[in-house]
Amino acid sequence: MGFEFIGFVLFFAAIFLARSMNDKANRSLDQDKKALLIDLFSKNTKHYIILFLLVLLTIITYTTKIFDPFLISLGFFSFLITIFTLSIQRIAKKLRQNNFPNRYIQIVNKASFLRLVGISAMLFCLACNLQP
Repeated sequence: MGFEFIGFVLFFAAIFLARSMNDKANRSLDQDKKALLIDLFSKNTKHYIILFLLVLLTIITYTTKIFDPFLISLGFFSFLITIFTLSIQRIAKKLRQNNFPNRYIQIVNKASFLRLVGISAMLFCLACNLQP
């Protein structure tokens, strides 16, 4: 079993567990709060555009071999983790501003942190595989 396979298993386990935590937390909300969630987070297209551009830039630098693949991966992974961390903070701030229960915010933060750990583990395993 390859090192990158372990990273993917950790990633999918973290995503599955975080999704279960979010589903449980969402069931504790009343209908008004659930509707507010949709209104608050349905317009996040600019984040996907930034991520798309980052992936495109990474692919271009890989194919043109402008930089060492390990450095490209390290930069991509670092930027991705930074974006994810800032997104977690932004979500928590929006939830607090809209008077969501503290327990709900705590569960969402734990689930987001778990996702971040899973993504980091996968990226670490992939980056270690790129080392010559």
